[in-house]
Amino acid sequence: MSKLVIHVGMPKTGSSSIQETLFDVGVCGEFTYADLGCANHGGVLRNVFSSVSSAHEADSQNTHDKKGGATLALSKLDEVRKLSGHQILSGEPVWHFSEAALLRMKHFFEDAFDEIQIVAYVRSPVSFMASAFQQLVKNHECASLDFNALYPRYREKFEKFDRVFGVDHVILRHFEPSLFPRGDVVLDFFHLLSGDVDVDLIKRVNESISLEATSVLFAYRKFVTQDGSSPRARKENRGLLSVLSNLEGRRLRFSREAVAPIIDANRKDIDWIEKRLGQAILDEGDVGYGVISSERELLDIALLQYSAVQNMVNRQSSLATPSLSRLVSLVDSLKTGLSAKDGEAVCEDGALLLHKRFFATLNDTAAPVQYVLRELAIAFERQGMFDEALAVLAQALKLSPEDASLTRAFKRVKRFAQVDGASH
Repeated sequence: MSKLVIHVGMPKTGSSSIQETLFDVGVCGEFTYADLGCANHGGVLRNVFSSVSSAHEADSQNTHDKKGGATLALSKLDEVRKLSGHQILSGEPVWHFSEAALLRMKHFFEDAFDEIQIVAYVRSPVSFMASAFQQLVKNHECASLDFNALYPRYREKFEKFDRVFGVDHVILRHFEPSLFPRGDVVLDFFHLLSGDVDVDLIKRVNESISLEATSVLFAYRKFVTQDGSSPRARKENRGLLSVLSNLEGRRLRFSREAVAPIIDANRKDIDWIEKRLGQAILDEGDVGYGVISSERELLDIALLQYSAVQNMVNRQSSLATPSLSRLVSLVDSLKTGLSAKDGEAVCEDGALLLHKRFFATLNDTAAPVQYVLRELAIAFERQGMFDEALAVLAQALKLSPEDASLTRAFKRVKRFAQVDGASH
């Protein structure tokens, strides 16, 4: 009797460790890990089943379609279907599939396997929310903290598996390390399939970073707009994460006060998943020092890391190979530091700090008016007078709406204004 096990996450339940271990070991009891050329099968499964066009390709086995990625993915899954036997697929994107996509996946495999079984781990709500937020900040340029958007919506995500594959073919397990052999979800997954693995062969993929590192990265996302989709941007982000992960500290935790309204609003959903699991999973947030209730608290923690980040910059600079471009960058940083320290003059009424550059611009009869306004807006910004800065920049943009530097300044000040308003 052939059997296909599809492990679907949910996200933030040790899936990467399970996948990397299966990919390296290759077998789990009588099961083999499907050979798709990668540890995480999610991208392959998404390419084939997540759209109507992909479904048509799957049904017709049209491997000559022009969509190279989907065609290659389809050919790999077709090999899984031909091999049959006892196999495992694993990919968290399946957790996000629509019911129609799940039906396409089921129809694709059901003739090749006598049984299809879904395996998923279920993480407690507040724990999931904190971990999901950290992941969004790390890899998706998340620049806002919306507790409501982080809630996992259990019934919406899991009930569709019950409808498509049948409740008897969907195994849900509470992601609670105290319930696992040696506290390890990889061992639990292997034991679930009557397999075993040498503990020394388990691949530990720990993607979490400290509260302190998360706060610094969040502050960066908040005030620096980036397009993270390019290969270069992704590479730079990996490098930044690698360095900031060295900021040791506390675990990111959300406060009970902040999450209470979210828990109350989703009581029926939590009741549903607890009944489906046959056990309680509710966690209600934390109390005490260092728990997060707002963006403002997260940014305050980020500011406390100033010296640590400065030391990181100094270390990286000392390791860099000298070049003219890096020298210019260092001099520019030096100039900025001097300006922040003592490069400002006070206007006569003492109400507003103005940089010396403002007076130079003002005295330059050839300087466009919008640039004078920009320097004035920067002075307002330094004083925390964000509404005034926005008003001045708005006038400058009327004069030069296509000026990218004005647009960037307006967006930056607007973010600061929003954060400042939220803190009062």
